[in-house]
Amino acid sequence: MSLDFIGEDFMTLRCTYWLKTGHDDWTGQDTYSTPVVARCWYKKDFKLIRNDRGEEVASSATYLSDELTLVTNNSYIAFGESAALDPIAAGASVVIGVGLVPADALGSSDLNKVYV
Repeated sequence: MSLDFIGEDFMTLRCTYWLKTGHDDWTGQDTYSTPVVARCWYKKDFKLIRNDRGEEVASSATYLSDELTLVTNNSYIAFGESAALDPIAAGASVVIGVGLVPADALGSSDLNKVYV
């Protein structure tokens, strides 16, 4: 993947995400993928968003990247790089909302927004 001007200028940080892969009925625990490190932009801010059920919820931070396409609600994400297999032990936050910033006319990539 080639970096466009947004990636070069703003996606200089790293984040780690764990995708929800299922639910173990025996233990009652959700299961997650191995950690994936992506370049991102991170901003700690509070805003009201609508979740996938249309409910208004408070978000405490936003991650922005063209490398977060696979991230969905109920996945986990953390600022920085992590190799930990357990997202909760790694201090990750649950994803409460996702969105998309479409590419602009200057040729930048679509950017995924992830809210925690």
